[in-house]
Amino acid sequence: CDWSSDVCSSDLTHLKEIFGHIDRARRDHLSGRLESGLEEDKIAADQLMAFTNKYKAHRLRIVFLKMAASRYLNAKQWEAAGDASQRMMNDPKALPVTKAIGARYASGAWQMLAIQEMRSGAIPHLRLKPSGARGGAAPEPRVPDRAWRLFVEAADTYAKNADADPSSKLSEEERRIQGGTDLAQLLLIAAQVEFGRSEEHTSELQSHS
Repeated sequence: CDWSSDVCSSDLTHLKEIFGHIDRARRDHLSGRLESGLEEDKIAADQLMAFTNKYKAHRLRIVFLKMAASRYLNAKQWEAAGDASQRMMNDPKALPVTKAIGARYASGAWQMLAIQEMRSGAIPHLRLKPSGARGGAAPEPRVPDRAWRLFVEAADTYAKNADADPSSKLSEEERRIQGGTDLAQLLLIAAQVEFGRSEEHTSELQSHS
Protein backbone atom coordinates (compact mmCIF):
# COMPACT_ATOMS: atom_id res chain seq x y z
CA CYS A 1 0.00 0.00 0.00
CA ASP A 2 0.98 3.64 -0.56
CA TRP A 3 -0.23 7.22 0.02
CA SER A 4 0.66 7.70 3.68
CA SER A 5 0.71 3.88 3.92
CA ASP A 6 -3.07 3.66 4.16
CA VAL A 7 -4.21 3.09 0.56
CA CYS A 8 -3.19 0.23 -1.70
CA SER A 9 -1.64 1.18 -5.04
CA SER A 10 -4.47 -0.58 -6.90
CA ASP A 11 -6.96 1.71 -5.15
CA LEU A 12 -4.89 4.76 -6.10
CA THR A 13 -5.36 3.71 -9.70
CA HIS A 14 -9.08 3.34 -8.99
CA LEU A 15 -9.20 6.89 -7.62
CA LYS A 16 -7.74 8.16 -10.89
CA GLU A 17 -10.56 6.35 -12.71
CA ILE A 18 -13.11 8.03 -10.42
CA PHE A 19 -11.76 11.46 -11.28
CA GLY A 20 -12.00 10.44 -14.93
CA HIS A 21 -15.73 9.80 -14.47
CA ILE A 22 -16.11 13.20 -12.76
CA ASP A 23 -14.34 14.91 -15.65
CA ARG A 24 -16.51 13.11 -18.21
CA ALA A 25 -19.64 14.07 -16.27
CA ARG A 26 -18.58 17.72 -16.33
CA ARG A 27 -17.90 17.63 -20.07
CA ASP A 28 -21.15 15.79 -20.79
CA HIS A 29 -23.19 18.37 -18.86
CA LEU A 30 -21.44 21.24 -20.63
CA SER A 31 -22.06 19.71 -24.04
CA GLY A 32 -25.73 18.94 -23.34
CA ARG A 33 -25.37 15.15 -23.04
CA LEU A 34 -27.42 15.16 -19.86
CA GLU A 35 -28.26 11.46 -19.57
CA SER A 36 -24.63 10.48 -20.02
CA GLY A 37 -23.58 13.14 -17.52
CA LEU A 38 -26.03 11.86 -14.91
CA GLU A 39 -24.77 8.31 -15.39
CA GLU A 40 -21.14 9.41 -15.04
CA ASP A 41 -22.04 11.32 -11.87
CA LYS A 42 -23.66 8.23 -10.38
CA ILE A 43 -20.73 5.96 -11.29
CA ALA A 44 -18.27 8.41 -9.71
CA ALA A 45 -20.39 8.72 -6.56
CA ASP A 46 -20.84 4.94 -6.21
CA GLN A 47 -17.10 4.42 -6.50
CA LEU A 48 -16.29 7.22 -4.05
CA MET A 49 -18.62 5.61 -1.52
CA ALA A 50 -16.98 2.22 -2.10
CA PHE A 51 -13.60 3.84 -1.41
CA THR A 52 -14.76 5.48 1.82
CA ASN A 53 -16.40 2.22 2.92
CA LYS A 54 -13.09 0.40 2.44
CA TYR A 55 -10.94 3.12 4.04
CA LYS A 56 -13.24 4.34 6.81
CA ALA A 57 -10.46 6.15 8.69
CA HIS A 58 -8.80 7.75 5.68
CA ARG A 59 -7.81 11.37 6.29
CA LEU A 60 -9.69 12.53 3.16
CA ARG A 61 -12.87 10.55 3.79
CA ILE A 62 -14.98 13.65 4.49
CA VAL A 63 -13.78 15.25 1.25
CA PHE A 64 -14.74 12.11 -0.66
CA LEU A 65 -18.12 11.92 1.10
CA LYS A 66 -18.82 15.52 0.10
CA MET A 67 -17.85 14.74 -3.48
CA ALA A 68 -20.08 11.66 -3.50
CA ALA A 69 -23.06 13.53 -2.04
CA SER A 70 -22.68 16.29 -4.62
CA ARG A 71 -22.46 13.76 -7.48
CA TYR A 72 -25.53 11.89 -6.23
CA LEU A 73 -27.48 15.15 -6.06
CA ASN A 74 -26.45 15.91 -9.63
CA ALA A 75 -27.65 12.44 -10.65
CA LYS A 76 -30.95 12.87 -8.75
CA GLN A 77 -30.14 9.85 -6.58
CA TRP A 78 -31.86 11.32 -3.55
CA GLU A 79 -31.59 8.41 -1.10
CA ALA A 80 -27.89 7.86 -1.81
CA ALA A 81 -27.22 11.61 -1.60
CA GLY A 82 -28.96 11.75 1.76
CA ASP A 83 -26.98 8.79 3.11
CA ALA A 84 -23.63 10.26 2.02
CA SER A 85 -24.57 13.63 3.52
CA GLN A 86 -25.61 12.02 6.81
CA ARG A 87 -22.20 10.41 7.05
CA MET A 88 -20.58 13.81 6.56
CA MET A 89 -22.63 15.31 9.40
CA ASN A 90 -22.11 12.40 11.76
CA ASP A 91 -18.38 11.89 11.21
CA PRO A 92 -16.46 12.14 14.53
CA LYS A 93 -14.06 14.61 12.89
CA ALA A 94 -16.79 16.79 11.39
CA LEU A 95 -16.26 20.51 12.02
CA PRO A 96 -19.17 22.98 12.03
CA VAL A 97 -18.52 23.78 8.35
CA THR A 98 -18.74 20.07 7.52
CA LYS A 99 -21.97 19.71 9.50
CA ALA A 100 -23.42 22.77 7.76
CA ILE A 101 -22.59 21.63 4.23
CA GLY A 102 -23.63 18.05 5.00
CA ALA A 103 -26.93 19.25 6.46
CA ARG A 104 -27.53 21.52 3.46
CA TYR A 105 -27.01 18.61 1.09
CA ALA A 106 -29.03 16.22 3.27
CA SER A 107 -32.02 18.53 3.64
CA GLY A 108 -32.21 18.94 -0.12
CA ALA A 109 -31.87 15.21 -0.75
CA TRP A 110 -34.45 14.11 1.84
CA GLN A 111 -36.90 16.81 0.75
CA MET A 112 -36.68 15.68 -2.86
CA LEU A 113 -37.06 12.02 -1.85
CA ALA A 114 -40.14 12.84 0.25
CA ILE A 115 -41.75 14.79 -2.60
CA GLN A 116 -40.95 11.93 -4.98
CA GLU A 117 -42.54 9.43 -2.58
CA MET A 118 -45.64 11.59 -2.13
CA ARG A 119 -46.11 11.89 -5.88
CA SER A 120 -45.77 8.12 -6.33
CA GLY A 121 -48.20 7.41 -3.50
CA ALA A 122 -45.54 5.66 -1.37
CA ILE A 123 -46.25 8.05 1.50
CA PRO A 124 -49.37 10.15 2.18
CA HIS A 125 -49.59 13.83 1.43
CA LEU A 126 -49.35 16.01 4.48
CA ARG A 127 -52.44 17.83 5.72
CA LEU A 128 -52.92 20.69 8.16
CA LYS A 129 -56.37 21.06 9.66
CA PRO A 130 -57.67 24.64 9.53
CA SER A 131 -58.25 26.37 12.84
CA GLY A 132 -62.01 25.86 12.65
CA ALA A 133 -61.65 22.09 12.26
CA ARG A 134 -59.37 22.03 15.31
CA GLY A 135 -61.89 23.98 17.39
CA GLY A 136 -59.35 26.79 17.70
CA ALA A 137 -56.75 24.54 19.33
CA ALA A 138 -53.11 24.89 18.31
CA PRO A 139 -51.90 22.37 15.72
CA GLU A 140 -50.11 19.37 17.18
CA PRO A 141 -46.82 18.04 15.84
CA ARG A 142 -46.96 14.75 13.99
CA VAL A 143 -44.44 11.95 13.43
CA PRO A 144 -43.33 12.47 9.82
CA ASP A 145 -42.56 9.65 7.42
CA ARG A 146 -38.89 8.67 7.22
CA ALA A 147 -37.76 11.00 4.43
CA TRP A 148 -39.57 13.98 5.97
CA ARG A 149 -38.22 13.10 9.44
CA LEU A 150 -34.67 13.05 8.10
CA PHE A 151 -35.34 16.34 6.32
CA VAL A 152 -36.45 17.98 9.58
CA GLU A 153 -33.42 16.61 11.43
CA ALA A 154 -31.09 17.91 8.70
CA ALA A 155 -32.80 21.31 8.80
CA ASP A 156 -32.27 21.46 12.56
CA THR A 157 -28.60 20.55 12.15
CA TYR A 158 -28.20 23.19 9.47
CA ALA A 159 -29.80 25.85 11.68
CA LYS A 160 -27.28 25.09 14.44
CA ASN A 161 -24.32 25.35 12.07
CA ALA A 162 -25.53 27.78 9.39
CA ASP A 163 -23.02 30.49 10.30
CA ALA A 164 -20.21 28.10 9.35
CA ASP A 165 -21.59 27.49 5.86
CA PRO A 166 -19.55 29.50 3.31
CA SER A 167 -22.72 29.96 1.23
CA SER A 168 -24.34 31.88 4.10
CA LYS A 169 -22.00 34.80 3.31
CA LEU A 170 -23.23 35.04 -0.26
CA SER A 171 -25.96 37.30 -1.58
CA GLU A 172 -29.38 35.81 -2.23
CA GLU A 173 -28.70 35.71 -5.97
CA GLU A 174 -25.29 34.08 -5.48
CA ARG A 175 -26.81 31.46 -3.17
CA ARG A 176 -29.44 30.67 -5.77
CA ILE A 177 -26.81 30.17 -8.48
CA GLN A 178 -24.43 28.15 -6.31
CA GLY A 179 -27.05 26.03 -4.57
CA GLY A 180 -27.04 27.67 -1.16
CA THR A 181 -29.89 27.53 1.34
CA ASP A 182 -32.25 30.20 2.64
CA LEU A 183 -32.33 29.34 6.36
CA ALA A 184 -35.67 31.04 7.07
CA GLN A 185 -37.39 29.22 4.21
CA LEU A 186 -35.79 25.90 5.22
CA LEU A 187 -37.10 26.23 8.78
CA LEU A 188 -40.55 27.26 7.52
CA ILE A 189 -40.81 24.11 5.41
CA ALA A 190 -39.56 22.00 8.34
CA ALA A 191 -42.30 23.47 10.54
CA GLN A 192 -44.91 22.76 7.87
CA VAL A 193 -43.69 19.17 7.72
CA GLU A 194 -43.85 18.69 11.49
CA PHE A 195 -47.40 20.02 11.71
CA GLY A 196 -48.63 18.78 8.34
CA ARG A 197 -49.52 21.22 5.58
CA SER A 198 -52.61 22.54 3.90
CA GLU A 199 -53.38 22.38 0.19
CA GLU A 200 -52.33 26.00 -0.32
CA HIS A 201 -48.77 25.05 0.66
CA THR A 202 -48.48 22.42 -2.07
CA SER A 203 -46.99 24.76 -4.66
CA GLU A 204 -44.48 26.14 -2.14
CA LEU A 205 -43.15 22.70 -1.26
CA GLN A 206 -43.14 21.48 -4.84
CA SER A 207 -41.32 24.59 -6.03
CA HIS A 208 -38.18 22.98 -4.62
CA SER A 209 -38.54 19.92 -6.84
